[in-house]
Order: sequence, then structure tokens, then C-alpha cells
Amino acid sequence: MTRGHSITETAAVSWARDGIRVNGITPGGAATETIAAWEEATPGITKHINASIRLGRMAEPAEVPQVAGFLPWNRGILRHRHREPTLPS
Repeated sequence: MTRGHSITETAAVSWARDGIRVNGITPGGAATETIAAWEEATPGITKHINASIRLGRMAEPAEVPQVAGFLPWNRGILRHRHREPTLPS
């Protein structure tokens, strides 16, 4: 667990009794144009980065906001006492 996760978990546990949900995103590597340029300058760096990720690949840039949009829903990892929001169609 990284320091950011520990702070997020502490806040989530502390504020849960007040109905406040705390989530965080630590996307790590994302396959951006910057990574592509780094790969061009340093062949093999992408393979090295991917080997250090449990999923075996970096996130695609479009995946990061998808996670951010998911976290506020009650269908996320944590639930609290408020009613579930209406989901988009």
C-alpha cells in the first residue's frame, strides 16, 4: 500500500460514520504520447513499465476518467446510507 492509499483509507474510515465517501485514483502509468516518445528515445521502457504492473499493461488514457466517473456511485466499492443515484441510460 502506498502512502496515498493509506491517507485515502484513513479519511474514508474516519468520515464514513458521517456519510461522507472518500475515494482516490492512483492511475500509475498511462499509455500517453509522452510514454510513446519515451519509448522512442529509450527502446524497451514500455515493456519494463508493463512488467511492473499487475494487469501487465498501462492504462489507456480513456480508462482513467471512466474510473473517476464510477467512484461516486453507490455501486462502487464502498456503500453508504444514502440512496443510490439514477444511473445514466
